[in-house]
Amino acid sequence: ASETADTFIRKLASTPATRTLLGAEHFEFLMKSWARSRQKDFLERCESAFQLMKKLSISDPNLVPNERHYASIVSALGWSSQRRKSPNIARRLIAVLNEMKTDGLRPSADDFMAVLSALPYLESQKAALAAERILETLENEYAEEITSIAYAKVVSAWARSGHADSTGRCETIISRNLAMFGKSGAKPNLMPSCEAYRGLIETIADSKNSDAGTRAEDVLNRMEDGAAKGMCEPPDEHTYSTVMNAYFNSDFTDDDAKAQSAGRVFKRMENAFKRGQRNARPNATSYNNFLKMVARTTLPDKAIVAWNIYKDMRDRFRKGDLTVRPDAYTTSSVLNACVHTYNADENTREKLVSIALSVLKDTTGQHDRRGRPMLDPQCYIAIFRIIHQDLPNAEEAERVAADVFEQCCQAGLVTGNVILEIEKRFKTLRRMLPRDAGGKVDLPPQWGQNVR
Repeated sequence: ASETADTFIRKLASTPATRTLLGAEHFEFLMKSWARSRQKDFLERCESAFQLMKKLSISDPNLVPNERHYASIVSALGWSSQRRKSPNIARRLIAVLNEMKTDGLRPSADDFMAVLSALPYLESQKAALAAERILETLENEYAEEITSIAYAKVVSAWARSGHADSTGRCETIISRNLAMFGKSGAKPNLMPSCEAYRGLIETIADSKNSDAGTRAEDVLNRMEDGAAKGMCEPPDEHTYSTVMNAYFNSDFTDDDAKAQSAGRVFKRMENAFKRGQRNARPNATSYNNFLKMVARTTLPDKAIVAWNIYKDMRDRFRKGDLTVRPDAYTTSSVLNACVHTYNADENTREKLVSIALSVLKDTTGQHDRRGRPMLDPQCYIAIFRIIHQDLPNAEEAERVAADVFEQCCQAGLVTGNVILEIEKRFKTLRRMLPRDAGGKVDLPPQWGQNVR
């Protein structure tokens, strides 16, 4: 429809005799059609139609663009900014808004919101200040139309600005949101959102200070208390995960304490979900974040903890919960926990090998939601290390390693690093590797055909 209309209008515009048949409403239809088409070049086609209209308006005042034409351009740019996340599109949106004002037109609240949504991608203090000025305009001139989304976007702009006191700036914007929420008589669409509080938590996490995790959890406490009083949205999975990351990325040096704190936050998320808070359902990302911390600890049972987390994910997925589908990151985290378990007793070492082989059996031939294999060459390298360091009987270790190597070959995931690992750790298996006349390892190409 957009192509047909575009061809027809350009044909009418090509000669003076037919040009008079065109009206502003035709360009409004065309631009709106392109803005909604979502074709690959929809933005460029919408802008091209707009430029043609402006060119024709020089000789025909009936074709001077009005607010509705600008609205289509802003809509196309706004949607494109969310898809492309480009600073250039944010700058173009600002230019269009200024052009409207120059032409004596009044931007709508939606126009301002499109610009607000794009400003965080500029990642500058100037952009954050511009976002705050737009917010002030919305508060003063569009009080009936402003929503909590506007405040969340300004928080996001400050969170990405690199400002020395971005945390304080975010706090100020959230306070303004709370004040407006109260002033409105608690209108639901003005309730401070998870997105706004997440932006605040991210600024705390980005500081990487030793107390970042504690401060982030303090914000989480405020959210839970506020939600109970109807003063903000209850924290969602993403919010809990952001707090966990604040602990993980902090300069606090005790990895065991970090993991325990993250585990506490993870448990809070699980409990919130059990209480009926649907948006707090733990998903693969939150599980993987927790696994990442567990693998870095010195806890003697961390491999067992990691394996139990994996099994919980797997079992929930098999029951139909698509949000917790394990992936290659899950697999590698469990194996890393096994590799880096040191000074283990004989019983624990047996469990480490059992876990590694169970992971191999469970994930061979499996793919994650993006179609990527659950196992990669690094996973096989980790399994070889576990076999070598945790099977005390060398003959048994050679036998198990040979079985694992056969599976690696069948999966087409043999790399140079896999071979180096075998040559370094397993004498019998090393002698069995195929070699050329010069003694160099010479592998069939299909053994590595699935390496990315």
